[in-house]
Amino acid sequence: MNTYQFYIEYDGRKTVSHAYEMPIETIIADVIDHAVNKFAVKNKLKNVKVDHLDEGDYRVFLEKRNVLGKARELVYFVCEG
Repeated sequence: MNTYQFYIEYDGRKTVSHAYEMPIETIIADVIDHAVNKFAVKNKLKNVKVDHLDEGDYRVFLEKRNVLGKARELVYFVCEG
């Protein structure tokens, strides 16, 4: 089992200035895909894309729909630790 720490980079409105100070969520899973799915289900988000970065880090693109059905993209930086 690995630990994946999720940091918000972009919330669909503006860039978050305190993005890397503290993770917003820590997920324990076997692989990144399972961690992203757990995070998406818990936060009612749709998994869109996972980019593999250097040194075992990831950038995750998720989608959140509002009451009217309009989608907003959320970007998370995920590090494996």
